[in-house]
Amino acid sequence: MLERAENVCVLEAPFQWDDVGSWLSLPRLNGSDAQGNTTDGLFAGVDTQGCIVRTSDDHLVATLGLRNLIIVHTPDATLVADASQSERIKQLLDLLTERQLQQYL
Repeated sequence: MLERAENVCVLEAPFQWDDVGSWLSLPRLNGSDAQGNTTDGLFAGVDTQGCIVRTSDDHLVATLGLRNLIIVHTPDATLVADASQSERIKQLLDLLTERQLQQYL
């Protein structure tokens, strides 16, 4: 439809674009530490590599000997997932809906 529109203006935008469609896009956006971990919040890891950890500044997520996990802590739920399974998150969302646990989405 846009290709037929009249009075359209295109501007060059001076910012990077990333289609944030999964947890795996966070390392591209936020970077990683020397062990390949991307963290947001209070985190301490020993022998932990390639993990994405998101928590708050008042809740510590501590890990030991983990590889390639996604760990997301919120005030009412915690997600722990193998990063290679991240595309299956919709199945988990469907299960929560089926069990009438939508308040945790």
